[in-house]
Amino acid sequence: MPEAIVDTGPVLHLHEIGCLPCLGIFGLLRLPDRVAAELDVRGIEFDDLEKAGISWRTIEVEVAAIEGLRFSAPHLQQTDLAVLFIAESQRPARVVTLTDDLALRVVLESRNLPVAGSFGILVRAYSEGR
Repeated sequence: MPEAIVDTGPVLHLHEIGCLPCLGIFGLLRLPDRVAAELDVRGIEFDDLEKAGISWRTIEVEVAAIEGLRFSAPHLQQTDLAVLFIAESQRPARVVTLTDDLALRVVLESRNLPVAGSFGILVRAYSEGR
């Protein structure tokens, strides 16, 4: 099963429509610490992920790493830069980055990093019989 780096959007949106277990198509979700904080503010707890059968790990991203990317992607928010940092650090592995943020998606695609959104997750989960 592939692993994924996840932004706030897909977890939030799939939770809202009762489809959080669809994230189980990934063997492990890597959540930047800023994403974990955003999910907590929105009332999504790690227990929700575990109840849905999802394996996850929080990854701390140093401020210096985020600031190092700000020059090449000044329009991205800190959370998105943390996602980008982890995605870039996973090269050459084919780890999918999950985001519903168009600006982040454009940057990821321009760097030839695999990306999917909530709709793509739903389609893949459906095709796998979930």
